[in-house]
Amino acid sequence: MSNAAEQVTTTALALSENERLAVATALWNSLKSPADIPDEATADLISLGRAKELTDGTVKPIRHEDVFRRARSALK
Repeated sequence: MSNAAEQVTTTALALSENERLAVATALWNSLKSPADIPDEATADLISLGRAKELTDGTVKPIRHEDVFRRARSALK
């Protein structure tokens, strides 16, 4: 990682969780395609976004049992 990237990373990590998510989203959106990001980084960003949605109430959690019940019903 270049010195500039290390400085940006250090500064970004000092931000609040919401600010870090905003920065991560802006960086994500600046890429040409998700294929430009290694798989682990993609999963991390998706996980952060999903956690934020649950925390701020944008989405409601669905119990494991309900997900599978719906899936089985859809497959009938």
